Amino acid sequence: MPVRRTLAVGLAALTLPASFLLGTAQSQADETAPTSLSTPTQALVKSKVSLVAHPQMAQQGSAAAAAKSAKSVFTGVVTPKKTGRPVTLQRKDGRKWVALAKGKTKANGSYELNGTAKKGASYRVVAAKYKNAKPATSGSVKVDRWLSPTWSDEFGGSTLGSTWNHRGQDYYPQSKRACSKGDPRATKVTGGTLRLSVMKNPDEGTKTCTGMKDGKPTGQFAYRLNGHVGTQGAFGFKYGYAAARIKLQKDRGPHSAFWLQPETYTVADTAALAGTEIDIMEYFGDGDGMTSWVYSHGTADKLGTDKGKAGASGTIGWIPKHNRFLANKKDSWSKNYHVFSVQWTPKEYVFRIDGRETWRTSKFVSGVRQFPILSLLSSDYGLHLSGDAKLPQHNYVDWIRVWETPQG
Repeated sequence: MPVRRTLAVGLAALTLPASFLLGTAQSQADETAPTSLSTPTQALVKSKVSLVAHPQMAQQGSAAAAAKSAKSVFTGVVTPKKTGRPVTLQRKDGRKWVALAKGKTKANGSYELNGTAKKGASYRVVAAKYKNAKPATSGSVKVDRWLSPTWSDEFGGSTLGSTWNHRGQDYYPQSKRACSKGDPRATKVTGGTLRLSVMKNPDEGTKTCTGMKDGKPTGQFAYRLNGHVGTQGAFGFKYGYAAARIKLQKDRGPHSAFWLQPETYTVADTAALAGTEIDIMEYFGDGDGMTSWVYSHGTADKLGTDKGKAGASGTIGWIPKHNRFLANKKDSWSKNYHVFSVQWTPKEYVFRIDGRETWRTSKFVSGVRQFPILSLLSSDYGLHLSGDAKLPQHNYVDWIRVWETPQG
């Protein structure tokens, strides 16, 4: 189940050799200087640009919007690797290449750019001349393969679709939810969105429950209902991209989550055989933090090299300075929607927010089919942070999409 974690961040970099061309230039200070005294200078280094097109996974904004209008994500590496090298995403319109977005490379030479998706169009990235490196242009790519997701829900109408089921409908102390449980009454489809809530449980009347944190009571609080839905038994996938556009809750106490679980629980040694809990995003309220996490269901992974101590079967992490992934100073997680995604391959997970990478890890990669879950959960350890006065709390899911990439 989702809990707080610490972050391990890593970016894979593509290393390519650079060749150097040497030339000579005559001194400009003395045009009569003999050739033998001219100063040799180094010619610009050749450059290379790689380019990969990803699905439509960037769409920040305050209102619900069609998933098909989200921007496609483009990533790559420019060599030689230099920080701050200007790069431009272009799309071919007729005979002309039109600029769609501009950015700069990171220290490892990588870049991330978002652009409007157009069927049949070609895209490329141009790296500008920079310091001692020549300008360079990538090969062209298309986005057509990503325009039709494997599965999608944009929450139209007024009821939750049959693909979804309600989870955790019992109080579950083992999961630190002795005071809350999932319930259909904590979900609502309205205005093209799925609203997930934490609310008082009307069935319990004035009865209270003891909040607990680190084994110590934090007070008496109303019993709660959680919005907690998943597609187990109806939809799952193995490898690909999963993305959801979500506006998160404002207050601390409950936490929003978008995560994946194995379709079936299998006893096996490793994550590749047993599966993984993949927490794409957890958010603990404005003023707190945001995490991503992977946790192996493998029995051998759970034993780990540290004989079962915390973290032996999990890679955990707070996203450092998570507000840097907001669009601007006026943006916020509770005022606007953002797209949270994971790219899952046989070798690694890559997590992104609106197309910008937050973390990648090759640890505990699942090799089994998994299904998506959306939730706003109240756990016993957070009851004291908001109390009862700030209930109900809500998050809103505009759309969710999966692009499966079967491996041959």
